[in-house]
Amino acid sequence: RVPYLGFGLSYLGADTSRKTDDGSGYQITFGIPLKSSQNKALEISIFDYALTRTQDGDDNFSTGVMLDYVRDYGLLGHSGSFLRAKPYWLVGGGFDEEDSFGEKKLHLSVNAGGGFYFPTRFYGWGIRTEARIRAELNDETCATSNLTTGVCTETVSTPVTDYMFTVGLQIPLAWFFDRDIPITDEPE
Repeated sequence: RVPYLGFGLSYLGADTSRKTDDGSGYQITFGIPLKSSQNKALEISIFDYALTRTQDGDDNFSTGVMLDYVRDYGLLGHSGSFLRAKPYWLVGGGFDEEDSFGEKKLHLSVNAGGGFYFPTRFYGWGIRTEARIRAELNDETCATSNLTTGVCTETVSTPVTDYMFTVGLQIPLAWFFDRDIPITDEPE
């Protein structure tokens, strides 16, 4: 019920039309629970990935910012069990800056995904696992003109689709934000 911060290591499965290997990077997330429900939140996520080009071994980069609507289904499992988990899904959009083959370009992106949050007994911290599919509205990187230069294996009109997998920590920011504490009448 308080804002939270997350940090995770991430793996990017790159669209196969680009001549680039899969890559790794990180994701930083800041979430704000919606007051209308304890099971909904808005999140801002920042991604940064380094990928290796197959044709020359040099690096490509992908950096993005997403605004997501998140809905969870509460904790599942027995109380006191170490195997409790909170499943969730998310959907959103944002921007992705791709540095493919030395050309930086900014593109609109949409994404959808889901995962599981596993609470720990350490001050409300939890382990967060997540999978996303990101569709980058990008008709430039793999345009017909780039087939002859070896940038892509095939022409892709739009979207370029990447798969993102993240594992990390989620930390509630209870130290910085007040929580609503219900007050009950006590007999005198």
